[in-house]
Amino acid sequence: MSSFPTAFQPYGYDNGKILAPFTFMGGITVASGATIDTLTITGTANIPAIGITSINGWVPNFIVNDATTLSAGGSGFAAGDTVTLANGVVIGVTSVSGGAITNWVVINRGSTTTVPTNPQVQTATSGSGTGASFNVFWVPATYVNSGSLTTNSGNLIIGGETPNAAFAGTECTFVGVRAGGKLIGGSFNTSLGHNALGIGGASTFSANNVTAIGCDAARNAQATCDGSTIVGAGTAQGLAGARNTVLGQGSATNLSTGIQNTFVGQGNSTVTTTGSGNVVIGYGSKLTAANAANAVVIGSFNGGGQTGTCGTDSSVIVGGQAASANITGLNNTFIGAYTGQAVTSGANNTILGRSVAGATLATGSNNVYIGTNSSLDATTSSTSNEIKIGAGSTAVIKATGCGTPTTAVVTTSGPTILSGAGFTVAGLPAASAALQGARTFVTDASTATPSFMATLTGGGSAFVPVFCDGTVWRYG
Repeated sequence: MSSFPTAFQPYGYDNGKILAPFTFMGGITVASGATIDTLTITGTANIPAIGITSINGWVPNFIVNDATTLSAGGSGFAAGDTVTLANGVVIGVTSVSGGAITNWVVINRGSTTTVPTNPQVQTATSGSGTGASFNVFWVPATYVNSGSLTTNSGNLIIGGETPNAAFAGTECTFVGVRAGGKLIGGSFNTSLGHNALGIGGASTFSANNVTAIGCDAARNAQATCDGSTIVGAGTAQGLAGARNTVLGQGSATNLSTGIQNTFVGQGNSTVTTTGSGNVVIGYGSKLTAANAANAVVIGSFNGGGQTGTCGTDSSVIVGGQAASANITGLNNTFIGAYTGQAVTSGANNTILGRSVAGATLATGSNNVYIGTNSSLDATTSSTSNEIKIGAGSTAVIKATGCGTPTTAVVTTSGPTILSGAGFTVAGLPAASAALQGARTFVTDASTATPSFMATLTGGGSAFVPVFCDGTVWRYG
């Protein structure tokens, strides 16, 4: 008995013995408490199933394997005909000789809970042939209480109530109670775990190339989820979008019709429903808008804040807890841990450096901050069109009014140079100690040949260099 089929071993197989009761074909029953120490089979036997029809009251579901042989070739057949046998078995004729079948393939493997005797004679044909019969050999289609399958080509089904009784697909693997229960057809699907790609009901559908691993992974998924890979307990429940990749317990729990997203991390992107083309990686990281698209968010919540890295439409946010104030502004680029942590509706900002602009900037837009210190931040929470670049606590270069280049002012922490298209005399920034040493050009000086160091006057058309001495603007 050591060679007893693996398919039955979980049900009482113990060191070469099988626990009774169980029943052989032909009505031979071994009662409770009895064992068989030696079993001798003589003559022809259906080895794959060992002729057993039940074990401890369990009745397996059998399908035809490829060991089927021809018993009688019949007459009047042509290549391309199909021959139907009992229990839904369909044979495809591939070649004949004088109308007799010579070669064939199994098209539909059928389904039965009682292994019939051989040979099996034809019950119907798509052509006009008669008299064909086959020796049909059966193997368990499922090992644990599965419903019947209408097509079983290459499927492996393990689990109670698995899959939908109307399922007709190929090369699918379903393991777990109700695993794959949402499917009634399709190919190359894999579901592993209780209710993975389940539960059934009126909204069952066909899908291809779907992988769902984990308890309740892709539970209640919908049609058009083809090509998706879902790994983790409770991930992507109700999924309806195609080609999504979700990895992590409790991630993308509300994702519906969004497509081509990649979410990796526990509790990741729980808000997203219809957004597409996003990449979100990191524990607790997320997109803050349900329809956010084309965003890249990489980072995580490390226990020091309220949430992980956040992002929204067309944003690139990289760094632990960056943009963690549930940002809603669009088109931001933040790179560095803790960057932009206070930003809410601010948009089109670029922040680079650990903790840079992490406390003040909130609603301001169109800013650029590059540095190495948390002290490098926006002037106010609503500041817009500002540039600050620096190393340490002080911005070495600062530009304001950047939305209008002709009025932008650039300052540095040392001697300042203002350049560009030049100013009118009336348009110059007011002279001050902060601008001492600043240099620029004016376009309407009163003379083209002024005295060096003379006080600047306007009203003309001369283009001349000027500088600020801290009190007034002078030629020079």
